[in-house]
Amino acid sequence: MLEDDILLRSPNPDNWGVFVLSPAVLISGTDRCDNGNYGPGIMTTNASEYKNETLVTSVREVNRFEVVADLSPHCFISFIQITYASSSVGSFTPLPWNQLPEHPSKYWMANSLPEFLRMIWEWWQVSLEPFRNSDNPALVAKAFFENVEIPESVMAEISNLPDMYLSRYIKGDTNARSLSSDYPQLSQATLEWFKQLTLDNPYKTIDERL
Repeated sequence: MLEDDILLRSPNPDNWGVFVLSPAVLISGTDRCDNGNYGPGIMTTNASEYKNETLVTSVREVNRFEVVADLSPHCFISFIQITYASSSVGSFTPLPWNQLPEHPSKYWMANSLPEFLRMIWEWWQVSLEPFRNSDNPALVAKAFFENVEIPESVMAEISNLPDMYLSRYIKGDTNARSLSSDYPQLSQATLEWFKQLTLDNPYKTIDERL
């Protein structure tokens, strides 16, 4: 389980690690430890314009991976710490957000909870009229907001947060994937709501699903 000082940390472009929205997929025919169970899937498909875009090309680049919320069969929220793996065995350099490569996959990641929630809220909005976006991030975000019980006060707070990547991109910002050093933290009530969401939805093993 992710520690509170990471889960509930304040926005900062120097934060190490990202929160990631992923589709929930049934894993089969692989040597993954979650084979036969639901697990986080990749957001892209072979039909996607982003099919060759990834921030992680090797497990050697992953310092830490944690499922934050198992919301299968709808989606997963995960936390990943990415490193730069040097040629020296066992030598790794942490990569905070402001040093990660500029890949489109950053559009469904964020390095703090308020930025993450606002980011997936924006994807959900473009899945609706008049946009009707059917890209996978929009559909997975739609599944989150339409299947998770979210208090009206939390929804109002998320909708009133400053713009994140998607809104900024739509409005013509040429540096839309950059993060602000003064992005606001969530209220204590919303932080507590999300903390309870993680406690109510831990990763489930196959036995726990039976």
